[in-house]
Amino acid sequence: FPDVSLLASADILSNFASRAEIELFRGKIEGKMLEAKELAEKQITVNCVCPGQTETARLDPLGRGAIWKSKIESIPMGRVGTDEEVADLIAFLASDKARFITGQAININGGSITSR
Repeated sequence: FPDVSLLASADILSNFASRAEIELFRGKIEGKMLEAKELAEKQITVNCVCPGQTETARLDPLGRGAIWKSKIESIPMGRVGTDEEVADLIAFLASDKARFITGQAININGGSITSR
């Protein structure tokens, strides 16, 4: 059975989080990586999905003004992700096609982290 954890992306945390929150985030990922190592011999995969800016109702308080436009401009692909794209990644990781992928923290963010 796969274990897929959904965590905030590091690029989001770097914009809004305190140092303590960032350390907690790192600790959660490190914990999952240890879990992956321990469960690998049982053929159980453990991975983390770290979405960046994603188009959800949670973003509605920002409106679609200057803040929204600056967020989009900061993403190399020129748009925010969709919840369907995040779900597709999770479905893949939970499928048999990902049976040899374990211990990974996968960013799904349109290139935001890699652009820095």
